Amino acid sequence: MNVRACIKMLRPTQWTKNVFLLLPILFGNAFAHWTGIQILLFSGSAFAAFCCWSSTVYILNDILDRKTDALHPRKKNRPIASGKVSVPAALCIAIFLAFFPFVLFLLPASVWPFAVPEMLRWVPLAGLCYLVNSILYCLFFKHQVLLDVFSIALGFVIRVTAGCLALDLRPSNWILLCTFSLALYLGFGKRQMEIACLKERPGEFRPVLELYSREYLNFLLGISGAVCLISYLFYTLSPATYQLHHTDGLIFTVPFVFYGIFKYAQDAMLGTFDGPDEVLFRDRAFFINALLWGACSTLILYGRTVLGLF
Repeated sequence: MNVRACIKMLRPTQWTKNVFLLLPILFGNAFAHWTGIQILLFSGSAFAAFCCWSSTVYILNDILDRKTDALHPRKKNRPIASGKVSVPAALCIAIFLAFFPFVLFLLPASVWPFAVPEMLRWVPLAGLCYLVNSILYCLFFKHQVLLDVFSIALGFVIRVTAGCLALDLRPSNWILLCTFSLALYLGFGKRQMEIACLKERPGEFRPVLELYSREYLNFLLGISGAVCLISYLFYTLSPATYQLHHTDGLIFTVPFVFYGIFKYAQDAMLGTFDGPDEVLFRDRAFFINALLWGACSTLILYGRTVLGLF
């Protein structure tokens, strides 16, 4: 078996989407409830589990789409579409990745070398919801206009919820709304990239693209992007946010969010990249802006505690 092809089949570069599980660490004031080691252990195990579950979905999707992917100018090099990994072998790997995290999370506490918090037992439930939603996407939703992107957006909301469950935190309504609208924005942008990349007869590779037009996607990008910006802005100004973090300084991170929204829209219209993960890693300006947003947010929320600043 080609080990390199198997690793590529897991799409590790797209595990970046599971970073949404870690957002509660930053925006949920997790350090007020847990030590750094506990956060690393609880959130890290949830992150690893979702990496397994997301790779399961990628493998299933590649198996179902292997014939159309073989005709696609970029996707034809995927391990299953190119024949480097057989369908039976891919299925075996997918089944293992799907069940392995459930086994670990649901093992009796007596077999663990450390105490397993009760809230971690809820992470598999979030994982089950994620798998059901993702499988429905692969089989049905991805062929339905709007529902395809809505299903993807729901997956991101589940990730954030799982991150909160792992740390026994309650997610802010504004953060959930911002996550959902941001995921819609990224999803509609990806559809725009696919149309721009394929140019002629995009429906041959993804039938639902026949139901989208560039003008319609521009409209959807504008709406979802505006909702994302407004929800994030209201989150930074929310009294609940001030009560939780004892600072209103997050308002200073808004320019980074504006720039990221506008820059992604430019990349979507040009069709230079395949999706949000490629934009993050290959668009240097977008990547630097994301790092600055993360650093600024961390400094504002935890600078006083960790660095003794402000």
